[in-house]
Order: sequence, then structure tokens, then C-alpha cells
Amino acid sequence: MRVLVTGAGGSIGIDVCRSLAHLPEVELLGAEASPWGARLAGRFCTQVVPLPRADREGPEAFCQALARQVDTLGVDFVWINPDPELQAVAWCGRQPPCAHPLPGREVLQACLDKEITGSRLQRAKLAPETLALEVELPAGADVPGPDAAPPAEVSQVAQSLLPQLEGAFARLGVPLWVRPGSGAGGIGSLRVDQPREAAFWVALWSVRHGVRRWVVQEYLPGRNFNCTLLYASGELVAWAAMQRLGYFLAETAPSGITGQVKLCRTVEQPHVLAAARQAVRLLGAQPHGIYSVDLREDVQGRPKVTEINPRLAGRPWLYTQAGCNLPWLAVQVLSGAEPEGTRPHRPRPGWTLYRQLDCQPLILPPGETADEYAHSRAGSATAT
Repeated sequence: MRVLVTGAGGSIGIDVCRSLAHLPEVELLGAEASPWGARLAGRFCTQVVPLPRADREGPEAFCQALARQVDTLGVDFVWINPDPELQAVAWCGRQPPCAHPLPGREVLQACLDKEITGSRLQRAKLAPETLALEVELPAGADVPGPDAAPPAEVSQVAQSLLPQLEGAFARLGVPLWVRPGSGAGGIGSLRVDQPREAAFWVALWSVRHGVRRWVVQEYLPGRNFNCTLLYASGELVAWAAMQRLGYFLAETAPSGITGQVKLCRTVEQPHVLAAARQAVRLLGAQPHGIYSVDLREDVQGRPKVTEINPRLAGRPWLYTQAGCNLPWLAVQVLSGAEPEGTRPHRPRPGWTLYRQLDCQPLILPPGETADEYAHSRAGSATAT
């Protein structure tokens, strides 16, 4: 079976490739818009082909190029990973011309818009209470960049936002969480404690990056989870969950979250799985494909959904090493095959992943964690 992974040199793309590369049933192909990403993907794929950047050359150009590559290469199954490419598929309204793990167009569009996702889930109390925030940029500030943010313009935008943000604090309480209405990796997010702080953060980010749509949410202080679900025509085939315990370069991000997890562990949390399943069903009564649900606990320990991605997220390679190869299960089930084992498939809990910037990730089974190292140091003056 010929499987094509787009964004194959990216963080999630590499995890997908690691999960599929050594399977004798798979001929693994990669697609990349970045020449550097293509070189990384070449470590796992027999061939890496170019695709245009969907966020620069436009959704139509991307979708046409993807369809050509699928036809030319004889692709049986395609994994689309980067958000701009998913947005291009949603915009064009065309699914890839082969098997794939994407939901239908309506659900795909809802997943890619945090405001829509939040509004659909709030009625069931599954999402943090959320308000939409529209930013009106001044004339001349429509070209984003670090040089497009003179103090007068930022101050002007901030002052215009103050009434909305004062109302948000009065309704939702203190602190609040502000974030752009779309995008991945926690970019632009921040915990804010007063309206003026929120107004100037949103104004600065909007003027510099051209962001007009934001969401303002209640702040969730509890544990941070990913729960990824694989459905086939409404049936749950597999699921995997992990708790995020640390992020790359967290100390350099004002929010403390960079979107790239450094330390995480597989978990079995029934309340997290139940919330994720209910959330997915609220987006569509007949789920199909991959849904990656991010959740965080509120002050009472109740999981609230912060976003649903129509792609793999979390750490797929950790799930694979812990016994649940979601990329391969999806390829089989969504291509009409029946994988071995009892449904729903799930990983073993307690497996820990630690990542560093310049080496391959370290994955440890239960019982082999940093605790044992700390204990050994405490008991031995010569431990190193």
C-alpha cells in the first residue's frame, strides 16, 4: 500500500512516518513544501515530492498539486498534517482523491475554527465559556510584520478593545485566556489578569500579525490532556490519551505554552475519554476519521475541550510505542481492512516521552522515569 504523508518533515509528520516506515505492508512517500523538511522526511520515506505552500500560493494551487501527486504516484492513502493544508482542503471543498482520515467538509471547517468549535460545545458545558473578539485594524496596519506596529497604532487598537474586554472580565471572571481564533501551537495565547493587559496584548499581536478574530475564555488551571480518537462510520475503532507535562522553550513564551510538548505520558482517564467522545459527537452524529481533542481541567477537575483538530496531534509516536499505532490502524480501517485485536484499540498507560531539540525522542515504559534517577541521586553522593 502506498501511503503519502504531507508535511512529512514537520513534528507530527515525522511521528506519522516513524509509525509507518518499517511496516512491510507500507511503501511510505512524503510530501513537503519546505526543502529542509524534505531532507528530514527523506530519512523515513522512499521518495519525497514537493507541494506548494497552501498559505502562500493559495488553497486551489495546493489542492490541485496534491491531486496530481496522488494520481502520479498511485497513492492509496494520504495523511494531511499541517493546518494550512487542512484549511486549503476545507476551502476548496474537495477531499483527496484516495482514502484519507479527514471528516466531512462541514465538520472539517468547524474543527479548524476555534470559535465555532467552542460555541457548539458550550451548550453541553464541554468547552470553557468563550466570547468572540473582533479587532478592527487601522488603515495602514493591514500588512503584518514587526515594523508594522508603531506605538500610536497599538495604543489606538487597545483603547478600542477595552470596552469589550472589560465586559468579558465582568462576565467570565479573573484570570482569562486570550488566543487567536484559528491556528496551531498555542501561538498568540496568553493568560491575562486585567482588561488593559489583555487589550494591549491583543492589539500588539493583531497589528504585527494581522489577526482580526480572537476568542476570550475562562482560564483553565488544571491538567492538560490530548485524546485522539479514530472512528469508522460512527464506530470508535481506537483511542489514545496523554497528559502534557512540559513544553519546549516554555520559559521564552509569555503563556508558558509553546505547542511543542517536551514531556508527556500516556494515561487512561475515563472522564477525559468520555468528554472527548461527547464533543466529537456534537460536531457530527456519525464521526468518521481522526479527531484529536485537546482538553484541560477546570478548577473542579472537569475536563473542558479547548480545541478539536481533524488530524493527528499529541504525540503519535508515543502512542505507537505504547501499543496503539494510530496511523497504521487508520490506514487499515479507512481503506476497508480489519486490523487484528479487539476494538477499541488503545495504548498502555504510563509510557513516558521526553524530547530534546538535538536528538531522537526518549520513550520509557512504566517504572522507568525521572523519579528513579532522582531517588538514586538522593541515596548516593557519587551518582551522576
